[in-house]
Amino acid sequence: MNEDGDSNRFLKESKTIGCYKKLDELSRDEKYRFKNYGICHDCKQMNTGHAWCNKCDPGRFLREGNTSGNAEIDKFLHEAQLRATSYYESLEWISFDRLADIKPIGEGGFANVYSATWLDGKPELNRKKERSAPITVALKKLKNLNNITEAFINEVIEH
Repeated sequence: MNEDGDSNRFLKESKTIGCYKKLDELSRDEKYRFKNYGICHDCKQMNTGHAWCNKCDPGRFLREGNTSGNAEIDKFLHEAQLRATSYYESLEWISFDRLADIKPIGEGGFANVYSATWLDGKPELNRKKERSAPITVALKKLKNLNNITEAFINEVIEH
């Protein structure tokens, strides 16, 4: 995109969210971040990664009540989000009601494996919080419920 296109896009986006700097008042780093990462709709600052604000996005699911219902898993997700550098790589809890067409596809030593359609789709790597079309995902239902949190976290860390 050329400088005029960047200026027009910046002016339009920045006024929409209440950020009134002009493009020529931005540092080289801020220009890069605006062009590639966008502006945070909460704090009105340049995002720190693709559609990601390290100040506002980690823990949003906790503030909005979209939790797993398990304090240890929620803590694990929040800590992973604190290390994320973009919306695309942010770890999130997917509520069961956001899945459809769940079908068994296999059984392992400690889990049953299912195929499902994630209705929301995966996060896209770009400057706005956008998602793909619905996608097929694999689900695992752990058999040993005594140490489910530890087993879940270990499984996520492995992948």
